[in-house]
Amino acid sequence: REASEKIVEYTQPGMEIEDVFSYFVKEAENSLERTPELLPVLKEVGVVDSGGAGLLLVLTGFMAALTGDRVDFVDIKSEGQVNAGTELESGEEGYGYCTEFIVRLEPSLIDKFSENQLKKELERIPGNSIVVVQDEDIVKVHVHTLKPGEALNLAQRFGEFVKLKIENMQEQANNLQNAAASQGSIVGVDDSKPQKREAKETAIISVCAGQGVEDAFLELHCDYVVSGGQTMNPSTEDMVAAVKEVNAKNVIILPNNSNIVMTAQQTATILEGEVNVIVIPTKTIPQGLSACVMYNPEVSLEDNIAEMEDAVANVKTGQVTFAIKDTNIDGVEIKANDYMALVEKDIVACKPNKLDALKVCLEKLVDEDSELITLLVGEDVVDEEVEEIESYIEDNFDAEVDIIEGKQPVYSFIIGVE
Repeated sequence: REASEKIVEYTQPGMEIEDVFSYFVKEAENSLERTPELLPVLKEVGVVDSGGAGLLLVLTGFMAALTGDRVDFVDIKSEGQVNAGTELESGEEGYGYCTEFIVRLEPSLIDKFSENQLKKELERIPGNSIVVVQDEDIVKVHVHTLKPGEALNLAQRFGEFVKLKIENMQEQANNLQNAAASQGSIVGVDDSKPQKREAKETAIISVCAGQGVEDAFLELHCDYVVSGGQTMNPSTEDMVAAVKEVNAKNVIILPNNSNIVMTAQQTATILEGEVNVIVIPTKTIPQGLSACVMYNPEVSLEDNIAEMEDAVANVKTGQVTFAIKDTNIDGVEIKANDYMALVEKDIVACKPNKLDALKVCLEKLVDEDSELITLLVGEDVVDEEVEEIESYIEDNFDAEVDIIEGKQPVYSFIIGVE
């Protein structure tokens, strides 16, 4: 908006478009630099607005096209190729491993560390989709490789690992193939083409991450799960494909994240006249689960929507997640490696132990009117921790408890209270 206002003042008849757009990009840069002054949380953590930075990158690309400058693609797949690293093929060695980790740099190496140098070294091992991002003393790395151990060895020279995740993509591919096969191959039918689902009146699509969370939705009238959530927002294209896949006259979408609501609404706009898409703007996983519980295939669409929306309104949500840097937000001192306790969207505490952070959430969320506590357990939580928190809840609260092994990333615990 600010850049647009400036360009209106600047532009005169007869000017070259390159001149006008160059001025526009410059003013967008200036506006981005001012964003910490517009939003207190940005100033507290010392960053600019990420959405504004993304838009500026798009505008910079436009400017490069206008002036004929070359745009170098980095780690972006184009027509099935990847320009950085070696393309992984599904051969005898398989698809490789999706390897993600966070490294805290040794103090003496912070100024000497080079993102580009580490990228080049990672490109020498069989792999692709390489992303290296440095934020002060923290380095985040993502790479698809046949040799994850070599990637870890390269990075460990610079510091200590804060977090690690390695997933076998060949195993994931096999599971997808098995799932597709289990949906029913018909003898005498060409299985090279996917079989279309049987048409139905109403279907539910939910967005979530974590195998256990997906299973929970599929057990509660949900017809299709789109993989996504915090840090992993699905595209409109993904959502449109999901709607077409369920083959229903009416499709209810549960985004389960505030960042995905707009994508779901855009999906409804795109398919208007083709499918009746209803978006119930759930902003958390517990809200989505509660909405699914209330769905009754025996009643009208209108009654279902009303019941599901009422259920969503009665859910309070808490979350426990990992802090990767020292900062201060809303007066809460946050230290790297500690766990933040979130109630709705507010950070209410930061604790060295994830169970202590969870206890703070429960104390803030549960009151004398609470009847049900749903606890989704993340992929980083061990059985002993689950047993301890189950005993704590039973000893301190009267509400019924439902513990689900969600295996979700990012959040150690997601809590829903009704």
